[in-house]
Amino acid sequence: MVSIIINNYNYGRFLTEAIDSALQQNYSPIEVIVVDDGSIDNSSKIISNYGNRIVSIFQNNQGQVSAINTGFAASKGDIICFLDADDIFFKHKVTKIVPIFNSDSDIGWCFHSLRLVDLDTKTTFGKTRMFPNPNLVKVAKKYDLRQEIKRGKLSIYLPSTSGLCFKRSVLEQILPMPVTFIKTSGEYYLRPVAVLLSPGFILTEALCAQRIHGENAGTKIKHQRRKHARGIVIAYLLRINFPQIKKFTNRMFARNLINYWKNFTSIPEYQTFIKNYFALTSLKEKINIYLRAIYCSFPFRKMYTHQLSKIHSISLVKSNSFQNKQHRTDQNYDLRSADD
Repeated sequence: MVSIIINNYNYGRFLTEAIDSALQQNYSPIEVIVVDDGSIDNSSKIISNYGNRIVSIFQNNQGQVSAINTGFAASKGDIICFLDADDIFFKHKVTKIVPIFNSDSDIGWCFHSLRLVDLDTKTTFGKTRMFPNPNLVKVAKKYDLRQEIKRGKLSIYLPSTSGLCFKRSVLEQILPMPVTFIKTSGEYYLRPVAVLLSPGFILTEALCAQRIHGENAGTKIKHQRRKHARGIVIAYLLRINFPQIKKFTNRMFARNLINYWKNFTSIPEYQTFIKNYFALTSLKEKINIYLRAIYCSFPFRKMYTHQLSKIHSISLVKSNSFQNKQHRTDQNYDLRSADD
């Protein structure tokens, strides 16, 4: 049994295509669970129209993290796939990942690339990449990154929510996530912990379309700024709950800290988390965090921001802009996250 959990908040304009893409998987058995997080648009009507073809859950608005927790608690699958309501699974996704999990009992997660599609023009302009150097050929295979993450740095890029698949036994060790302090960006909590807990499988093949539009968390500048503040909180919670990856959370904290300082005035809530995080660290760690924060502030360290701005710009141009060579569909764009 494979469970596909769709989290939704006011994405009624995308929701039908997302649900249909889950229901139309050429694999059985599956269950599709849609958690609506207090939407005030037409989402509830759309969800209700599917009747017993899906498991429908309606809750008061508590954020994406709560919706993920709720969906998992209601699921029955041995394998869990997450789908953001503005993305679309390809029909063969589940068929592709199930044999991977069945091939090796050690595999606890499977991460894959996402195809980037402009919402307005329906044009594909690349895919997220899984490895830092696009010129190196990386094969799809099993990866054991447990020692890497304990040392503080991963050799892969971690995809967004719709590129994440987990064995149930792994998620049972992670969920529920703490919802008091984080409402969104749950993938930043899920991914490193899964990597810590078990080996997994990396697929460079895109099994999902990520639709780029003006409200993507990765394209809108205000979302980016808020993400850095959330990153501080998530780094603190990971450090508290999984101290084995403190070197990783130190890097994550430092990168988000410098961007928080640059984009926000002092906000008491986040200042408290900064203070509490530093209280957990040794003098040597504090020095390393400050040095890394300074290092990350240098202009030549802003490649990921530059690439992200490029994605944002592409999502807003007209269809004829894609005739330009630099926007060819075979180009891979770097969508590194703040914790990579």
